[in-house]
Amino acid sequence: MSQRRPKKTLAWKPARELFETHLRAKRSSPLTVKAYLRAVQLLEERWTRPAAVTLAGLRELLVGLLTGKESRSGKPLSSSSVGKSVAGWRSFYRLLADEGHVELDPTSRLESPKNPKRPPGQALTVKEVQRLLNAADVPGKATALRDRAVTEVLYATGVRRAELCALDLTDLDHDERELTVREGKGGKGRVVPLTRSAYHQLQRYLEEGRPGLADPPVDKRGRRQTEGRPKDQHALFLTRFGSRIDPQTVRRILIALRERAGIKKEVTPHTLRRTFATHLLKQGASVRHIQVLLGHSCLSTTAQYLRLDAKDLRREILLRHPRERFQ
Repeated sequence: MSQRRPKKTLAWKPARELFETHLRAKRSSPLTVKAYLRAVQLLEERWTRPAAVTLAGLRELLVGLLTGKESRSGKPLSSSSVGKSVAGWRSFYRLLADEGHVELDPTSRLESPKNPKRPPGQALTVKEVQRLLNAADVPGKATALRDRAVTEVLYATGVRRAELCALDLTDLDHDERELTVREGKGGKGRVVPLTRSAYHQLQRYLEEGRPGLADPPVDKRGRRQTEGRPKDQHALFLTRFGSRIDPQTVRRILIALRERAGIKKEVTPHTLRRTFATHLLKQGASVRHIQVLLGHSCLSTTAQYLRLDAKDLRREILLRHPRERFQ
């Protein structure tokens, strides 16, 4: 790689703004943009300017994050979390190098921490899903109608948590009984069909629940309880304050339903996404179709979501293997 004199050494603020513009132009997901900018902030807290960062310094910071000496919480960070920071640093300096704002890329020989192999995440059984859905049936509560609709949509479509939160009213096609996911990972949108049950619960929520959430309650002073957040009339799912539902609210919804249903397994939006894929596969859907519905770019990613136990594998071999059938 030939060395060239940088045309202009940027300070942190303009460099960060250039990086953010670059990420949004690439249509990176909001979570990726947030994580990468947070990674750049770690560097900004330790060096006077982007060009002052060195490979040795980055390696020292990396070790400090893994041991907890350099983390904000003082606790060791996981290899996965530190790996995301390394990915952010690499993307940041690759941009600055391409634009001629740094002479050398300090991340060119920076190693990423190896992630220990983890067992595949759990999937719920059909009975556990039904218990989870039934736990949301609380008569007369607008939030209960929303919680049931949110859970039904997550299980019926396998959409990601951020994709669910970004849904607007216009993304629901009543005639075709479909949802258009416009804020997919990597800017890739897709259309996903809804089951009859999911569409029915969405209709109930839109007719009986959402109108009450769109008009938050009034406090003792006669003011709307908007919790300081602007209302969003276009959002499909709303909080009790009339604002667009956020990832933290979705997480709290599933935790409450899990406890109410008495399910011991962890239940997150990712759990329902994995459950959606696993149940489709068990019912005979092709991996290729599941890949399209999940919005994955490659089959290897889809494979991580498919959780089959030993009994399932044994049954499939006995039913489908040519040699078994011939015998």
